[in-house]
Amino acid sequence: MFMVCIYFGRDKAGEMYRHQGHDMLRQLHLEEEIMKMSDPLEKKAYCKALWGVYCHEK
Repeated sequence: MFMVCIYFGRDKAGEMYRHQGHDMLRQLHLEEEIMKMSDPLEKKAYCKALWGVYCHEK
């Protein structure tokens, strides 16, 4: 429901929060943290989450 409201322009506040979430994601520097991870399952989970964010925005 959240994504539908954002993409159809019914919820302007949702778009603002989405951008804030992406700014916070960038501040975490997860790409660098993923490179340091030794647990392959944790690494896979983080990679899938970041890929999901990428696909959501494209």
